[in-house]
Amino acid sequence: MAKHRHELAFLTLAVYHHPVLRVLFALLWVGSLASCGSATVEPKVEHEARLLSPIPACAAVLPSPAPGVQVALRKEYWTIVFPAFDAAQGRLPADALACTGAALLQDGAFSESRVVDRLTDEQITMGGGADGIKAVWLRSHLISENGAAGALALVRTKGEFAYVIAVGVHRGRIDARLSLDRLGSDIVLLVREEGCKGDKKGPCQSLLSVYLVRQGKLSLGTRLALEQMAFGDGETLGEEGQVFHLTASPSFVDRELRVMERVRVLDRLGRVVRWAELERVFIEVGDVLEPSDDPLWTQMTRRIQRRNRGR
Repeated sequence: MAKHRHELAFLTLAVYHHPVLRVLFALLWVGSLASCGSATVEPKVEHEARLLSPIPACAAVLPSPAPGVQVALRKEYWTIVFPAFDAAQGRLPADALACTGAALLQDGAFSESRVVDRLTDEQITMGGGADGIKAVWLRSHLISENGAAGALALVRTKGEFAYVIAVGVHRGRIDARLSLDRLGSDIVLLVREEGCKGDKKGPCQSLLSVYLVRQGKLSLGTRLALEQMAFGDGETLGEEGQVFHLTASPSFVDRELRVMERVRVLDRLGRVVRWAELERVFIEVGDVLEPSDDPLWTQMTRRIQRRNRGR
């Protein structure tokens, strides 16, 4: 009976959101309970899931620790998100499905990439959150020396189970940082990529990706620049020697994402010769966050480029 329940752990939550599949699954489950001599006990994994918010999309049974030892998950996230993952070989099959049934590895984010030969916990990026929820990026594919692509997941551990709230994909810098925030009462997953670290002698861009939870899926709500630098060339952008510098400060207020943007233009001596500020407000429209305006960077550089062409 225990083995049978373990095999059904992923299926139980994966069909939970689909009304027709839920009815069929309930009938199958009653039959399986009858074969075990009981028809009145609700599977614990599903009972626990009903008590959680947000409702998970799928679940897995965690390995049993030694008495008095708490399980410290790391490499287990591979099999939690991808049940077909070969832990012994560290191999992720090309056709592996997420525990939700989503074919994440077929997403366009994996174009022009190659899978890592042997996957370990070194390819896992994690970010903490409240209520035992972790943001996890499984960097299964390499794009370049500094770039990777892989599955994103929100995972909550509770007792003997790991509950996957939502899954998606992300493509970006290997050193990206993950965190969680709230948009109203909803969880959002944030991926921050620092492309403007250190000595800024060339064009650069730091990005923030905001993922929304949508019925077991992580949907990219928006991606915006937190910092950006470019240099004037006297032809396509500004005067030669000028530096264009954007900084942005995001904050979540009620059900809005507010971003205060500031662009400064400096001359070759470091003096500010032009600057502008703009607050953009993002609101939920379906599965995305719609901005109130175009990025300030785009507005300013577009005007300067038009001015240069008119000379």
